[in-house]
Amino acid sequence: YVQASHVAVAVRGVVPMFQQVLPIKAVSAPASGATHSVPTSCHTRRDPVAATAVRMQGSYASLAWALAAGGTWNLCVGRSRRQRQRWIISRCSGTVEFSNGLAGYKTNFIGKSPPFSLAFAACCIPHPEKIDKGGEDGFFACPDSQSFGVADGVGGWARDGIDPGKFSRTVLQYAYEGIRKTPAGSSANLKDALGGAVKRILSDGMQGGTTVLLGQLNGSTLTVMNFGDSGVIVLRPALRTNGQRGSQPAFAPRTILRSNDQTHFFNCPYQVSSVNGNMEPPDVLQLFVEAGDLIIAGTDGVFDNLFDGQIRQIAAGTLGEAWIEGEQDIQPCLEIFAEQLAKAANSVGGSADAETPFVVSAREEGHDFKGGKLDDTTVVVAMVVPQSSGAVASQLTESVKGERLEMPQLHNFVKI
Repeated sequence: YVQASHVAVAVRGVVPMFQQVLPIKAVSAPASGATHSVPTSCHTRRDPVAATAVRMQGSYASLAWALAAGGTWNLCVGRSRRQRQRWIISRCSGTVEFSNGLAGYKTNFIGKSPPFSLAFAACCIPHPEKIDKGGEDGFFACPDSQSFGVADGVGGWARDGIDPGKFSRTVLQYAYEGIRKTPAGSSANLKDALGGAVKRILSDGMQGGTTVLLGQLNGSTLTVMNFGDSGVIVLRPALRTNGQRGSQPAFAPRTILRSNDQTHFFNCPYQVSSVNGNMEPPDVLQLFVEAGDLIIAGTDGVFDNLFDGQIRQIAAGTLGEAWIEGEQDIQPCLEIFAEQLAKAANSVGGSADAETPFVVSAREEGHDFKGGKLDDTTVVVAMVVPQSSGAVASQLTESVKGERLEMPQLHNFVKI
C-alpha cells in the first residue's frame, strides 16, 4: 500500500459490471421495393436483412446482462411464427424454468421466509514474513449482533517501526463495540460505528492506517459499509445448463452484489489514518437477502488474486451439496469453504506468472506487474439461513444466554 497521509481525492470512474457486446456482421440494404419487418426488442423475423447493424447492436446489447449472468441464447428461424422464437435465455435466474427447477430440490434453506440469521466462518492466513505477529489483517464475526468486519493494516507504516496489524485490529474492535451498543433487534449505523472508532483511535494516540469493511444483517436487509479496497461479494444459488436441448441443470451461484474499491490512485486505498482524522465518505450498500445467499467479505489478499468467477467456482464445488440438501448444520461446510478460499488466494498470490485481478488493474493503470500478489489473506463468509434452522444454533447458544459477550465469537482482536 501507499500511505495516503495528504493525498488529494481522485474521482473514481464507474465501471459497468458487464461490458459484453455480441459481434454484429455488417448487413446490406434490402433490394428496392422489398419490405421486411423491423425486429423488436425481443423478437426477430426469419430474414433480418432489413435491420441495420446499429439497431441489431442495441437489441443484442440489451441482453448482455443476461448472457453474462449465465444464460445461453439461440436465435430460432423456423417457418411458423411460433417457431420464429425470440432470444431464448435458458435456465437464467428469475425465469419460470429456474424457479420450478430449484423448487424440486429438498432444501431446508432456499425459498424459506424470514426471519433470517447468518451462519459464520472465517479464515486468516498471514503473509509468510508476518506470521510471527499474526499478519496485519483484522476480522470478526458476531452471531449475536449478526455483524461482521474485516480490516487491512497499511503496510507502509511498518517502515517506521509501527505495527499495522495492531492498528487495524484495534480500529475494528472499536467499530465492533460501537455496533454492539445498538439495541437488540435494531440496525446499527455502520458509518457512525466507524466514525466512533476513528475518534477513539486518535484519542489513544496510536499510529497507523487501515482499510475497514463492516456488515450487518437486520431482518432481511444486509447493510455493508466499505472504506478502502477490501471487498464483499454476495452469491445466490442458481441453476445453469450448457444450453443444449435436454441437458440437465447444474447447481451454481450467481453474483447479486459486488463492492468496488475506493482508491486515491493505483494501490493507494482510502484508509483510516492517524495522521489525519478527516475521511472521505465510505460506500454503504444495502441488499434484501434471501435464504441461501452467501456473503463473502475479504481483504485485498483475496480479491487481488481471485477473479469473481473463480470464487463462484470454489463456492459451487464446496457448498453445492449443502445448498441442495439444506443440511441442518451448515457450519462445517462454511469452515471448509472459508479455508479453501483463503488457501486458493494465498496460492495464487505466490505464483510468479498468474493472471490476476491485480495484474489486470495494474495494466489498466499503465503499470507493469506480473504474477500473484502475496499478502495477508483474510475472509469472513456467512450464509443466510432461516432462524428456525439448526444451522446457527451452535453459534447463538453462548450469545443469547445471560450477558452479551464482550468479544465476538470469531475474531483476532488484541486485548485492550
